[in-house]
Amino acid sequence: MAHVDRANVASYDYSAVLYLNSQGEGFEGGDFCFIDAEGDEVLEPRAGRCVLFSSGFEHLHRVEMVRRGSRFALAAWFTLTAEAAEAADGGPLRPAHYAVVDPVPPPTAAEVAADQTSIDGLRARIERQFG
Repeated sequence: MAHVDRANVASYDYSAVLYLNSQGEGFEGGDFCFIDAEGDEVLEPRAGRCVLFSSGFEHLHRVEMVRRGSRFALAAWFTLTAEAAEAADGGPLRPAHYAVVDPVPPPTAAEVAADQTSIDGLRARIERQFG
């Protein structure tokens, strides 16, 4: 479905998509299309290609359906708002529409000690075997 990123979140000023795999190598379809009255601009996903664009209505876009396999991409959005600039001094900007959750608790002292014991034992085995 064609959309504009700023319509989703008003503070999005710039958008980026970094492709982690290439069309034809693990997936088919998934073209990125800028919609324009003069003619669409179609970009084929290629590993390492990064598409950067302003997030406003000047960049209406869509992603074609992936017909086979899995398309992997990293999407990011950037803001230049005063609120974000102020938040830079006090930590990351966290809009009300999402929350940051870390489901993995930090390791206990016993877990850290057990890991170190395992590393020390592995190091000793390697030194015995390879001198």
